Amino acid sequence: MKNLYVCNTARDEIEKFDLKTLKVVDSIKLEGKERVWPYRICVNNKTLIISSYKNNAIFLIDEHGVVEEFYLGSGCTDMKIVNNYLYVVCEESNTVVCFDIISKEIIEVIPCGISPRNIDFSKVNNKFIVSNALSKNVTIFDLLEGGSIHNINVDSNPVKAIWNVNGESIFICENNVGIKRKGILREISLYTKKERTIEVGNIPVDMCYDGEYFYISNWGDGTISIVDAYRFKEISRLKVGGMLKKILIDDKIIYVSEIQKNNIIRIDNNRKKTLSLDYEPQGIIIQ
Repeated sequence: MKNLYVCNTARDEIEKFDLKTLKVVDSIKLEGKERVWPYRICVNNKTLIISSYKNNAIFLIDEHGVVEEFYLGSGCTDMKIVNNYLYVVCEESNTVVCFDIISKEIIEVIPCGISPRNIDFSKVNNKFIVSNALSKNVTIFDLLEGGSIHNINVDSNPVKAIWNVNGESIFICENNVGIKRKGILREISLYTKKERTIEVGNIPVDMCYDGEYFYISNWGDGTISIVDAYRFKEISRLKVGGMLKKILIDDKIIYVSEIQKNNIIRIDNNRKKTLSLDYEPQGIIIQ
């Protein structure tokens, strides 16, 4: 049975919802040395891992509720787990920190561009990609320690970068905030260096990819762009309303956080169901 986990920053809790009913099945209280301020969440076996932007730390919560805190760098945000290693984006330090979940030690600190936002990993080529919003580039580095690091420049603020399923190209969502243009989705082939771009909604902030389609949340106009990955064409733009942020896809069902009214909205074949919260949903995952 799958569940939806939501970071409740206001109360230092992780809310666990049944994915089918969207009803609360558990509230996990986070108790650190100080306020935790949960921002993003991931799961490794039975351990919840929380990043805290304000505390510059990650928190490991085991199945018994024991909390361990580790300082990694300034502005901990997005995370990715690979082979019991946790790769954490530190936005204000302009780095990615590799943390060994077993030994609980920092293994490596990888330099990135300015204001890194997200991290993605390809199992095909064993490489990571990080979007750097303020330096207008993406950073690619190898899984192995000491692997090569190189940057690829783009036109505007890249807020999300992910790998194609074949590991041969990258997809970058650029929000063009402040320059009175719609956001764009860009594909760059790492082999031919050819590029494709398509216009999406106003100020996109997040996207997810299921191997066939992209689902892009557009903060500026309250819409979701659905893009065919093969034809590289927007096939639909769903009008949702509000200020959309994090977006997930599970078995063709869309889950998106709307932070103007503090909702999570589920969209199944254009049928919407709203989960109303009394706090702003930060990180959300399905597990």
